[in-house]
Amino acid sequence: MAAESPENNLQDETTCSICLDYFKDPVITDCGHSFCCSCITRCWEELETNFPCPHCRQTFQQRSLKPNRQLSNIVDIAKQLAKKRRRLQEEGLCERHGQALLLFCEEDQEAVCVVCDKSLEHGSHNVILIEEGVQGYKEKLHGHLERLKQDLEAILECKCEEEENIGEVKNYTEIQRQKIVSEFEEMLQFLNNKQLDILNQLEKKEEYILNRIRENVVRLEAKSLSIKNLITEIEEKCQHAGAEFLKDVNSTLDRCTSLMYLNTSGTYIEEIKTFFTFPKLYEVLKDMIHDLLGNVKMDPKTANPEISIYSVSDVQYAEHTKSPLKCYDNPTRFDTEICVLGWDGFTSGRHYWEVKIKGEDKECALGIAKESVPRKGSFDFVPDVGIWAVKMYKGKCWLPTVKSKRYMYLAWAPRKLGIYLDYERGEVTFYNADKFYKIHTFTSSFTEPVYPFFCLLGTEQKIKLGPLQF
Repeated sequence: MAAESPENNLQDETTCSICLDYFKDPVITDCGHSFCCSCITRCWEELETNFPCPHCRQTFQQRSLKPNRQLSNIVDIAKQLAKKRRRLQEEGLCERHGQALLLFCEEDQEAVCVVCDKSLEHGSHNVILIEEGVQGYKEKLHGHLERLKQDLEAILECKCEEEENIGEVKNYTEIQRQKIVSEFEEMLQFLNNKQLDILNQLEKKEEYILNRIRENVVRLEAKSLSIKNLITEIEEKCQHAGAEFLKDVNSTLDRCTSLMYLNTSGTYIEEIKTFFTFPKLYEVLKDMIHDLLGNVKMDPKTANPEISIYSVSDVQYAEHTKSPLKCYDNPTRFDTEICVLGWDGFTSGRHYWEVKIKGEDKECALGIAKESVPRKGSFDFVPDVGIWAVKMYKGKCWLPTVKSKRYMYLAWAPRKLGIYLDYERGEVTFYNADKFYKIHTFTSSFTEPVYPFFCLLGTEQKIKLGPLQF
């Protein structure tokens, strides 16, 4: 770019720093800075001492302003030069040489005349005709203009999509909010019913024990009256002597023995503590989800020959063996895919089970499958086949895409996978049962029984299926 012109420097030096216009009746302060007389007077009009310079902030004890006549003359010259410069610009002439501005210097990005083109300032620069420059730069700008219009269109399209996403997110959030409220209302209703049931049990036991206590009080009152009468009789007998005292003494002693008091104080509180113990919270919660916790077991009749199924106590294991087992082939057994189904199918309700994945690689696929899923030959683990499952592979959890063998990465593979089936809603949801967060939810419309689905991909891969621990 060209250096700043002397004309611009001259205009700067003849401009007041307060009003930013040409000096009018310039005056000079003791620090050497000049201002319009009216401008500096307004700045100092309410001051009686310590007059600051608006430019350098130096203060003076007295107001001292001297006319700057030389600067006033320079201002007049600057005004004349500026007027001439505007005239030349309006006529399209060079300010320095008065020649027509027919050329354009690409380095300095300014219009120049033929004399400027031959000068030392522009002699080594690339100078072209203004018409050529206009045409060339218009073509460049038009090229950018098309791209910018395309970018603007794409941005506006993305903006519309984002605005639509706002509505979708709000709708989805509202649906989830209603589901959460509904589920918690069901849970609260169950807890309220459980509370009433427990309180009723407590009231019944209280009434039972209070009735026993009241009966004992009546008996004890009768017993105390008998004892009082016996005490009076003994005191009267002790006042006699000889044969009169010994008369019927054995009968009196027998009555003393029969009226011995057996202390049972405190047994009622211990009895109610023993009879009625308030259930722990997790016991209540277990009752709440009792219907969900189906006793899911694997069906050996459907297991691929390379799957070994065995049980230890209530825990069932499935392991991918190195060599196929000898087993009877039947129409329900998987012969190619290393899969096995659950023992019982589901046709209604909500169900939940957890599968612990053993080993480092975690190579398996878990979920649900419809009853008519293929048992012979190869197939993909996709909903179109009748399988809603996630795949664990190389330490990650993947979702198979519909009608494709490609997989979409979802999350890190958990050590324990929770599977929740809501048959009526057509939903199967997968959870990381270690970290307690949702991985993914499939939605569908189930029209036939569905079974827990297990597939062991890696050699020597093992899974564990047993009762939930609370």
